[in-house]
Amino acid sequence: MARQNKSQYALLGMLTLGEMSGYDIKKLFDTSLRNFWGESFGQIYPILRRLVREGLATVQEESQAGKTARKVYAITPAGRAALRAWLHEPVEAPTFRLELLLKLFFGPEMPVETSRRHVQRYRDEAARTLELYEALESRLRGEQSGHPGLPYWLITLDYGRTYAAGVVAWSDRTLGLLKAQSAQDGSARTRGRPAAPADSGKRQRHGD
Repeated sequence: MARQNKSQYALLGMLTLGEMSGYDIKKLFDTSLRNFWGESFGQIYPILRRLVREGLATVQEESQAGKTARKVYAITPAGRAALRAWLHEPVEAPTFRLELLLKLFFGPEMPVETSRRHVQRYRDEAARTLELYEALESRLRGEQSGHPGLPYWLITLDYGRTYAAGVVAWSDRTLGLLKAQSAQDGSARTRGRPAAPADSGKRQRHGD
């Protein structure tokens, strides 16, 4: 199934949580779903218009004092039926592309210190993400206690938290390996250094 269709179902799923504007949907993607799904405004608004055309969603304008009226979308029974049909379909295996691993694979072409900096930045970002997930879980448990969706939201959050913790652990091991590799390379360079030339100022006389 094409990515565009999956994006369509992601938006339909969002609308099962209540009426939303495009901005509301983007905000939810960037907070609650950020560890496993994302959509840009450039994707969200065209899909919302198409959902309305196909009868899968409705739209109405809400006036705002001193502001342009905002468009609010709601799922229709046909939209919910389409979403539920998609939810029963088998899940496709994800494609995996990670620039950091690609660069590390070609590590001999760059200094070990460059590889170390790449991994350290990757680790720092994962550590920050892990803190965000822990704060989000605390907020969800406090604000959404009793909501039927909470156990499922926590399942997806736990995946992101487990992944981020795994990245931190992998990064720590990799940084240790790179440190050892740097020391090994330095030792090899020292062993391969040519001996200092003899003192050329002490010339031997011809025949000595």
